Amino acid sequence: MTTSQFVLDHSTTDHPRFAITSADKDGVCVVSVHGDLDHAAVPRFVESVDFSLSAALFAVVVDLTETRFLSSAGMAALQSAQGRALAGGVRCAVAADGPATARPLRAVGLSTEIAIYPTVACAVRAMREATSENPPTPVLTEAGSAR
Repeated sequence: MTTSQFVLDHSTTDHPRFAITSADKDGVCVVSVHGDLDHAAVPRFVESVDFSLSAALFAVVVDLTETRFLSSAGMAALQSAQGRALAGGVRCAVAADGPATARPLRAVGLSTEIAIYPTVACAVRAMREATSENPPTPVLTEAGSAR
């Protein structure tokens, strides 16, 4: 399993304001965002996702389950990453659940463009089971969880 980590900034507390880790889970590259995905963090996020897209054999999952804040710049970066993934023939999905991540993605309509799952395990399973004839298409509930 390949794992990498990047910490952008430590606040005055013991918790980083932003960190990215990446790991291989069952052949799917998982890029996990911890903390705030805001304007300041987007360039490093894009760099990490682009590296993962270039290294991925068939799928990348962006894990936002530990993300406390998702800005409009972060959502735009996700949308752009989805486009780059499709252009490169790589499947891409997001693991997000709750008011800080799934709700804003749904509110701006990105849930119709990006496959969103409530957990990393669900997203990884969907990426492994998807085919060109049966792409990943979760159905979101009002709470932001896949049914």
